[in-house]
Amino acid sequence: MSRLRTLATLVLLCSLCGSGKTADYDIIADDKTFLENCYGKDNKDYLSLLDIIDISGLQYTVADDLETIYVNGNIVFKLSIPDEPIKIHVEVWRWDRGVWKPTLYSMNRPNLCQAIRNPLELWHSIIRKISDKQLVCPPQKDGIYTFRNLTNRLELNNVPRWDVEEKKKFHQLAMPYSYVVSVDFEATCWEKQSAQQWRMAEIIEFPAVLVNLKTGKFEAEFHKYVRPMESPRLSRFCTELTGIQQKTVDNGVPLCAALRMFHDWLLKELRARNLTLPKMHRDNMQGNCAFVTWTDWDFGMCLARECSRKHLRKAPYFNQWIDGRAIYRDYYNYRPCNFTDALTHVGLAFEGRAHSGIDDAKNLGSLMYKMVRDGAIFSITKDLTLQY
Repeated sequence: MSRLRTLATLVLLCSLCGSGKTADYDIIADDKTFLENCYGKDNKDYLSLLDIIDISGLQYTVADDLETIYVNGNIVFKLSIPDEPIKIHVEVWRWDRGVWKPTLYSMNRPNLCQAIRNPLELWHSIIRKISDKQLVCPPQKDGIYTFRNLTNRLELNNVPRWDVEEKKKFHQLAMPYSYVVSVDFEATCWEKQSAQQWRMAEIIEFPAVLVNLKTGKFEAEFHKYVRPMESPRLSRFCTELTGIQQKTVDNGVPLCAALRMFHDWLLKELRARNLTLPKMHRDNMQGNCAFVTWTDWDFGMCLARECSRKHLRKAPYFNQWIDGRAIYRDYYNYRPCNFTDALTHVGLAFEGRAHSGIDDAKNLGSLMYKMVRDGAIFSITKDLTLQY
């Protein structure tokens, strides 16, 4: 198998009702074209959806309106999907006065498995009907998804009636975050370090920058040096790489104190701007501000492992973040060899000292602002609360 990509043409019929700035959408999957390959002759190097799943166990019942279809039965996976991010691209178009027009509901997700259980996603009403036991992602060979009275319709009520041609309005609506908190930890490290040393890394610099995505301004910053407890002596390699001196960390604070200080700083800055992080309030689960890092290492590995080893309480807001590199790769269709290369590719220059946590965080903030101006839309790429 040379390349694998799950492809299906999602030709969706959207009938529009009402007038003004909002409308009701009735999204209907067209059964005649749903399983067609996307790219015709150009699709020869890829597998079609029917090469991946067996749908012979599904039964279809057409309702009296001759438009609604009820689906019951099982789909069975013919092969195991590789354990790597599955990209998904969905386009939703509406039929308006004899012309197909794109809508706000087209989407790109860099990692389907991370997003599949998200209650904010368009497909949640479908996914929630599949049992947790069956909903394994990525799917494995002979895995089964069972559907009971699944329909090809999805109703969306009182939603904006803007097309994607109105780029500014679309971007403002689709982009939920007006601010990001850019974080880039520096941690203990050694030249040619062993796997054990890599797993035992301790944070020595804790920087965070609050970035206004509308102006690009750094409106607040948090910066503390942290005293390592398990490996209190910095290696020469670490000092040369980060510029952090032994006396700096000796005068630093323990991680538990840094976390408390950060929490106080964060709440103060969020409240001053009426900002909320994802899943922090039931009435606004998406939030209007999010953490951003470059890769999942900072929160997913470094902080999580150190807090676990040292039995430190980690605030739940650290469980959701945007991996800036994942969004960058998907949006620009470019895989930078390092962070500096990522900046250079979009016309930015690194400012400050490389591997200084606070400078890295500021440059990451500048890159996120550049991406927003270029039209990129951010979404949470990693949510540890969705790990099963």
